[in-house]
Amino acid sequence: MNKPKAIIVDLDGTLVEMEHRVSLVRQNPPDWKNFMEQIPSDKVNHWCHELLKAFSLREYKIIIITGRGERFDGLTKQWLADHSIRYDEYYSRKSKDRRDDALVKKEIYLEQIKNRYDILFVLDDRLSVVKMWRDELGLITLQPDWGDF
Repeated sequence: MNKPKAIIVDLDGTLVEMEHRVSLVRQNPPDWKNFMEQIPSDKVNHWCHELLKAFSLREYKIIIITGRGERFDGLTKQWLADHSIRYDEYYSRKSKDRRDDALVKKEIYLEQIKNRYDILFVLDDRLSVVKMWRDELGLITLQPDWGDF
């Protein structure tokens, strides 16, 4: 049986343009609370949204995997709805999980996605996560920005 075709997309720095709030986490100490509360003011990266729409029309499933904590799922899903972003599955970091994004996303992929989907490619900006997708899981990964943080 053929598995459904899918692409995996990251949010911050990939689908989401959130440069206006990055300074909040580059300060010492980082202001994560204010950073996350500003999710509603984020802009969409239109190139990424257009790519998702094009692949969706070709019957690819759209799978969002974000390093955002699940306590922000409500804000995040509202933002996705407000920007008319269609997706088939959504995964986020569990509460109180402070592990590196690469470990969190790898675990989600192995437990929830690998055996159910044929992944064409992944869109992610963070260098450590891109290396995980490519080097550890052998997935083609398009890196739209040099997210070396």
